[in-house]
Amino acid sequence: MRTQIHREGPMTKPSLTDEALVLAFARTEDRAALEQLVESRYPQAYRYALRALADPAAADDAAQEAFLGLIRGARRFREGSPFGPWWGAILVNAVRKQARKRANQQSREQRYARSRRLAQLAPACSLGQEEGAERGRARAKAQE
Repeated sequence: MRTQIHREGPMTKPSLTDEALVLAFARTEDRAALEQLVESRYPQAYRYALRALADPAAADDAAQEAFLGLIRGARRFREGSPFGPWWGAILVNAVRKQARKRANQQSREQRYARSRRLAQLAPACSLGQEEGAERGRARAKAQE
């Protein structure tokens, strides 16, 4: 495979393509290659996640999760394959996972709030039952 190089500016050193960076990381765990990928792709990942989730903290979590997916899946990246679709699938899956996580968290919080409201109402209901029981006992005594 021919390594493609594109230049970022007159004073910067040449950088490898995303495909070459993933392969370098996959083969030798080259941290510099991973850092270059994160540096170049994080802004795009964050913007996509922010548009999808509308929450900066969740977007940051999703972007980080996407890079963890890239790290875990780097060895499965096929030489000669385009980086964009592979990375896009990882990113979309990370955003979906974050959206599910948020939905589940909100659901748990709503159930908890509902149970707290019911627990606060329960003493009032039990007082009503006690009063009803006392009235029943009073009627029974009155009938005797």
